[in-house]
Amino acid sequence: MHIRLLRRSYAFFFAVLVFLALVLAGGCGDRTGLLVPSTHVPERSGAFCVRADYVGGSGQVTLLVLLDRSLSMDDHGKWAAATAALGAFVKNPGADGIALGLQYMPLGLNDCVTDDYQRPAVGVAPLPGNAPAVAASLARTHPDGDTPMLPALGGVLEYARAQVIADPTRSVAIAIITDGQPDTCNSTASTVAALAASGAADNPPILTFTVGLLNDFAGVLDLIAAAGGTGKAILVTDPATAAQQLVNTLSTLRDTERLCHFAVPPTGGAPVVTGDLAVTFTDKPGGTSQNLSYYGSQAECGGADGFSVDSAAAPTFIALCPALCARAHATPGARIEVTAGCGPGAPDGAAQDGTFEGGLCSGITETSCVASCAAGAAQVTPICVDALWTCPPGSVDASTCGVCPPVPHGCCEPDGSIDVASCINGAWTCPPGGTFFGVGNCKPPAVCMPTLPCAIGQYCAWPDDACGTTRVAGTCQPVPTGCNGGPQACGCDGQVHPSACAAAQQGLDVSTTQGCSTPGGTFACGPLFCDVASSLCEETQDITKAVGGKSWSCVAPPPGCPTGCGCGLCPPCPAGRKCTETCTSDGNGGRTLVCTVL
Repeated sequence: MHIRLLRRSYAFFFAVLVFLALVLAGGCGDRTGLLVPSTHVPERSGAFCVRADYVGGSGQVTLLVLLDRSLSMDDHGKWAAATAALGAFVKNPGADGIALGLQYMPLGLNDCVTDDYQRPAVGVAPLPGNAPAVAASLARTHPDGDTPMLPALGGVLEYARAQVIADPTRSVAIAIITDGQPDTCNSTASTVAALAASGAADNPPILTFTVGLLNDFAGVLDLIAAAGGTGKAILVTDPATAAQQLVNTLSTLRDTERLCHFAVPPTGGAPVVTGDLAVTFTDKPGGTSQNLSYYGSQAECGGADGFSVDSAAAPTFIALCPALCARAHATPGARIEVTAGCGPGAPDGAAQDGTFEGGLCSGITETSCVASCAAGAAQVTPICVDALWTCPPGSVDASTCGVCPPVPHGCCEPDGSIDVASCINGAWTCPPGGTFFGVGNCKPPAVCMPTLPCAIGQYCAWPDDACGTTRVAGTCQPVPTGCNGGPQACGCDGQVHPSACAAAQQGLDVSTTQGCSTPGGTFACGPLFCDVASSLCEETQDITKAVGGKSWSCVAPPPGCPTGCGCGLCPPCPAGRKCTETCTSDGNGGRTLVCTVL
């Protein structure tokens, strides 16, 4: 049996740079063509009358980061710099609203299966909500393997296309962050460039950016970037300052629109055709509105002001013509109003109207609704409720369908290999033909790691309480069925839990490395939080054990012995060994008794 370890890496170091490229390639260029005569446009429907008002620049971006975690990223502090930058980026308020997804290459040791890369290590979700998942993934990922860029980009590109289908009003871009060049799995500069070119040729385009980190292959990365529609590679030569450069750049790009695409407002399920649409453009607050002409395609716009649609028979969004797109970018306060219906006999009071500041829903919706989380479930149009896009009754937000319990499950594949389950429709799912650990003849290994989970009903316990951030393996323990209280504890998810047992019920071990915020009235005791007023921290350590030699507990000090020293709280000293007691205080009332076996 061979073990395929799925590792995840995050080089968000360069995410912001991707955003810069998005701005430069926002889809505004000169084209020529013929205006479609207005006499060809049918009369608008009177069955509905809905309007949506958009601020120019309200377009949103989905960014997919493909991070190189090859073994060479462990050299010269590159991995540390990349993960630090990504961690800073996702926590920065300037990134709020950006939808971010993360994938690594390789997954297993030089995994060559394109389909494997279609399941991101961290699925797309808006920041800051997705920041904890990104941080957790970075913490448990380490460099290893080569650079199979062809299958990795192929899988991420297919995932990106699914994102475009789910919401074509968002621009989607891929950022390849690497310290090398394509190798293994038929990956060459030309094969990867051809793949990037296929994404750039999509409508709307999926751009591919390349970011070189201390990289000696600028020519190769330039070729891929040019094919991906972003011109040249972005080279980072000083990891010591790149993280801050990334965050600073993002702050200036947050409010810049990448695509001049605006959604057709929901009509309660009534069919909309192009003839139902009217679009106006206002270049400044209080300015005169300009009625825009309809063009059959972006190529027909020429230099005129106007709009086209994604589908004449059933439009879901309008796209401003290139020249007008450029004006919308360059004009602060520009507005675009899209009206559907309002023909003879239209219900005047049914329009979703008003000013943008007055509570009208933003037209670029981040909400995607489906009838259910089942595979192939029909899309459902969101509705505007109290200035928020909301899924109508009887449907669910599609983003919840990709949220699984925090701990994945391991699987045995038909060829005898071991893999990690994928989050599909809200549930961990084995690859086709695979079986969960502990089911039938599928036996989990004796140890566990972040990329090698336990069987269902178990969780991975780490002897060093580091949650897999070191190279120490854990052991699988049963998830407790009941808990009897205990001190609060810091879980491997970076959150404070009612107790270590309560964390284990969620499939999580406790952690001394996650940096949980200390609850009021307590102080840190390893992964635990002891009550300042009523308890002290007892730390027991055996220095002869390289791993697992420490344990912690919160204990009540004996009467008349506030420090715990010399009061018989430490375990009996083993025969032939020397033991010591040390009492310390943190200055804020927290008291610790350290019992050491030498």
